[in-house]
Amino acid sequence: MLFTVPTLFLFVGVSLLATGIAWLVAAFAYRSLVSARYWGAAMIIGAIGTAIGVLRGQVDPLIPVVLANGMMLFAVGLCWAGIRRFQGRPAPWVAIAAIVGLAMALLAVFLVVHDSITVRVVVFSVASIAIVGPAGVELLDRRYGAPTPGTRLTAVATLAYGAAHALRIIATVFEIGGAIDFATFNNVQALLLLFTVFGAQIWNAGFLMMAIDRLRAEVADLAVRDDLTGIANRRQFFERARQECARSMRSGAPLALICLDVDDFKPINDGHGHAAGDHCLQRFAALAAARLREPDVLARLGGDEFAILLPDTTAEEAHRIAEDILAAVRTAPITWRNTALAITCSAGAAEWTPDIGRDASELAARADGALYLSKQAGRDRVTTMARPEGADRPAPDDSEPAAAPHFGKLKLRP
Repeated sequence: MLFTVPTLFLFVGVSLLATGIAWLVAAFAYRSLVSARYWGAAMIIGAIGTAIGVLRGQVDPLIPVVLANGMMLFAVGLCWAGIRRFQGRPAPWVAIAAIVGLAMALLAVFLVVHDSITVRVVVFSVASIAIVGPAGVELLDRRYGAPTPGTRLTAVATLAYGAAHALRIIATVFEIGGAIDFATFNNVQALLLLFTVFGAQIWNAGFLMMAIDRLRAEVADLAVRDDLTGIANRRQFFERARQECARSMRSGAPLALICLDVDDFKPINDGHGHAAGDHCLQRFAALAAARLREPDVLARLGGDEFAILLPDTTAEEAHRIAEDILAAVRTAPITWRNTALAITCSAGAAEWTPDIGRDASELAARADGALYLSKQAGRDRVTTMARPEGADRPAPDDSEPAAAPHFGKLKLRP
């Protein structure tokens, strides 16, 4: 069975147009998904290119042969650019321009100077492989993020698309299935072209899965991140705190928690507006985060209340960390609309003990109680909840934790 070139191009063009429209709608709906613009533009340009290709025999051959194939190659290049932007990297415009420009020049030469459809097919296929090859390698490069189901599918589709073009080169050079002309493909060439179309559609499906993976990750991140400061929110903080309490219970490793809040925060909101208050909270979070280690967890619990979870840290070490943060906040220049805002904060620290067990809320309550004492003592200071008498740091123990003692029985060390 023979396939006509116009029929194949019509099928490809309609398919690309439909997916292009879908991607442009996605780009409008999800502005943060920059890659969708590249992929949408690629499909639309590819559809226009195939439509121009159908005009062969009705207009000057340079237009359908050189322009149409150049547009289709540029569309593939835009897909590569979308992958790069998805990874947070700049688009490879120089490489795309060089590959597409050279291919178009060679297509023109082997149409005008020496008319050879065989060479033109080879030129187009080699240029396609030169674009999709690096794209496939970069998709699986762990330097740009751990592979997801979407990136894996896209990488496989890239290989399929490149392999189809490689087979097409072999079939063309050795005339497997017979010679081809501008109007009719033999069965082998037609099937290989259909295989490239299939690979391109799976490639597009891979892009869709990549977008879904990204959007799902963003939603998951929003569930555990404070949208104002970008640090952990209350949910993530207490989940990590429960994990660390359980770890300390098993291993006997020290664990400390600091509660902090901004002193006299309400007058800032009332006097300068909530935007100024938000700015102060963002600056506070940045100053505190800069003085913590990677395993430490800084979270905004609500309003101007913050907490810091400090694995493998004693109460004495937590006290010093809190003092360092308070000193940084006290001396940091914070301005809002050319007005200097002087802020201070108060802190309370507590260390995990065996009676707390896995109860992270009890550890937080002790640190919060110490914070209350700092407020009572005049603000801009740290109060550390001392360990109960006789409560030395334990050896690893798998037994069940004892009931927590009454908060007031603990000694306080201002």
